[in-house]
Amino acid sequence: MRGPDLVERLWVASEYDEGIPPAEAQALFIEAAEMIEMLRALLEPVNESSLEDMRSQGNA
Repeated sequence: MRGPDLVERLWVASEYDEGIPPAEAQALFIEAAEMIEMLRALLEPVNESSLEDMRSQGNA
């Protein structure tokens, strides 16, 4: 069973009036930064030469 995802945890943390412990905030920031880096890598434009070298993934 999976726990709450990163977005849910960030929203919950933002609702604390007194803030969250610094270590928890740091862990959330690191996880968010890693997620953003992964999403950027997935969304980077692929140049034509890279398309020829890529292996087919799925039925598309």
